[in-house]
Amino acid sequence: MNDKKHFFKSLVVYFLGNIMSRIIVFFMLPLYTTFISPRNYGYYDLIDSYVNFFSSVIFLEIGLATLRYM
Repeated sequence: MNDKKHFFKSLVVYFLGNIMSRIIVFFMLPLYTTFISPRNYGYYDLIDSYVNFFSSVIFLEIGLATLRYM
């Protein structure tokens, strides 16, 4: 029974981590569209992709690994 409890606790933590990060991105969208001109969307997306890639390489996805094996 303890294994099931641990599994569901880990599942809830992982689920909340994923959902909360997506909700934050959703609510930040109007802020991004207010302050970034449509002409610069492609440039912003490119820089955002680079930052996400390099941060995952530099930090070795430690946060994701922690949530996954918690």
